[in-house]
Amino acid sequence: MGFRTKIAPPGSATPGLAEIERWMEDIPSEARDEHYDTFAYRAALEYIETVQPRVLHLALGEPDTWAHGRHYDSYLTSIRNGDRFIRIVWEKLQSLPAYRGTTTLLLSPDHGRGNTTQDWTGHNAKIPHSEETSLAALGPDTPALGERGADGTATQGQLAATMAALLGENFRESFPGAAAPIATLLATAK
Repeated sequence: MGFRTKIAPPGSATPGLAEIERWMEDIPSEARDEHYDTFAYRAALEYIETVQPRVLHLALGEPDTWAHGRHYDSYLTSIRNGDRFIRIVWEKLQSLPAYRGTTTLLLSPDHGRGNTTQDWTGHNAKIPHSEETSLAALGPDTPALGERGADGTATQGQLAATMAALLGENFRESFPGAAAPIATLLATAK
């Protein structure tokens, strides 16, 4: 489930995004501070139609909520749904001439689970490498690196600077304490 926040800044929501926000308020989720991933997915499709972003970050967190609740069947279902959502978003981006070959899609969970054989349901300071996260990047500015091991380690703190760099901006000029962008994703960025 994604974090339970407004999808668009006040006064900027399209009718479609405003409707999604109303559904988010009306449909309770398992976690009091998060919403179902279908809302993030539907908002991404609406955002593509109306805003035409050059970089789109889609963070799906519903598997995390089900994992914390030890609902393995729902955990697997939410992962399968997330795969379908990602496929549809990418196909949408590739089907529209304004996006094909110009938009980068970044995909991440809400945080890492760690590199451990301990309980798969949790993550915290006591679980080694919980600060690490997975990330998938698809787009014209990102090299096809395949799955990366330890040499491809990134932290969630690097996502903002990476997104800014993909847009030609230097996030750390405004936020000097921020983490550096993920250099390997920017190998071919313009």
